[in-house]
Amino acid sequence: MGIGKLSDGLAPTPPMGWNSWNRFGVKIDERLVLETAEAIVESGMRDAGYRYVVIDDGWMAPERDRNGDFVADPAKFPSGSSASIPTPGQEHARACRQALGTSSGMPAGSRRGASTT
Repeated sequence: MGIGKLSDGLAPTPPMGWNSWNRFGVKIDERLVLETAEAIVESGMRDAGYRYVVIDDGWMAPERDRNGDFVADPAKFPSGSSASIPTPGQEHARACRQALGTSSGMPAGSRRGASTT
């Protein structure tokens, strides 16, 4: 399911979706992401243009892999993909796109335990 383009090449709406940081901070896990993707679809938000599920910080393990790449926290995202990105799969099957966020200018994951208020 594509977003489509107008004749001038622009999308009919800006990219729209849900961002975990706005409500949950680093207190996220695979179950929350899947439930949110399901809710976006079931509530009709996907059909209204909300296509993205953004997992913003808190998804990565405290340590990087031997190549220095981020890896999904296996305690939070047990279905993390071989690409070290938590892609449980259902959000793609339900026509939601997934994006990951980290912090620029500060060590990624440093917001672990940060207040979500």
